[in-house]
Amino acid sequence: MKKDCKMVDRIANFGGNSRFCLQWKRPLEAGQEVDEMIGLCSLLINFELKDDIDKWVWTGSVDKQFSVGSVKELLTKILGSQGIYIPSRCRWVPRKCNVFIWRLSMDRLASKDALKKRNIDRGDQVCVLCDEEDETVEHLFTSCYIALTLWSIVSMWCKIPLILAFSVRDLLESHENIGLKGKKKEVIQGIVRVGCWSNWKARNEARFNNKPAKLEGIIREIKSILKNDEMGLNGGGDGIKKEALVELSSLFPKIFTIVVSDPF
Repeated sequence: MKKDCKMVDRIANFGGNSRFCLQWKRPLEAGQEVDEMIGLCSLLINFELKDDIDKWVWTGSVDKQFSVGSVKELLTKILGSQGIYIPSRCRWVPRKCNVFIWRLSMDRLASKDALKKRNIDRGDQVCVLCDEEDETVEHLFTSCYIALTLWSIVSMWCKIPLILAFSVRDLLESHENIGLKGKKKEVIQGIVRVGCWSNWKARNEARFNNKPAKLEGIIREIKSILKNDEMGLNGGGDGIKKEALVELSSLFPKIFTIVVSDPF
């Protein structure tokens, strides 16, 4: 078969109906070749030729318009169908927190346990926050006494049921199981994510700078992110604006009053 031919060379019109005129050098052999031909014909059975100019069409969205958002939605749907957990994006926390949460959910943090599995670090495996158990991602964020106390304080601030998590996914979805709806639920989602970021930052300070991990320091870091320009409160960054902060303050007045006071 001539491979450099054009479509017009292989399609003929008979009484208004288009038919393929294939010119094989030899007859198709029974078996694989015939099966492949049948499969090809089944794909082209609803194919309709038009006189319009050829163009690319994005089929990943309803409006057929390509966008980064539609690609992200399509990939998320595909990964979700494969059983891979993809946390939703929280719109009002800093971008670095959302990226960190994505890495956390995908088990891509460089914890001692993860480095050991990659034969990178064979040193001490004890958690630098509590100095009691081996450091794993699950331990750092769900069972370490520093993390447990942190989530207890957050629950007290926001007057919600105690946040209990047995896995990272449980923690990242805790806002779904506290009886809140709408923006209040989104606020809790953001505070938990900022808490995870602050907890990991304290861990890094303890490991690489020999700075003792203290719960007060983690709380102070959460306060700083909530009230400073990292959240885009003055129009910069990628977080919420002043108007949004006022709205969030009305939803959870205690948590935003705590920003300038001490929980202890």
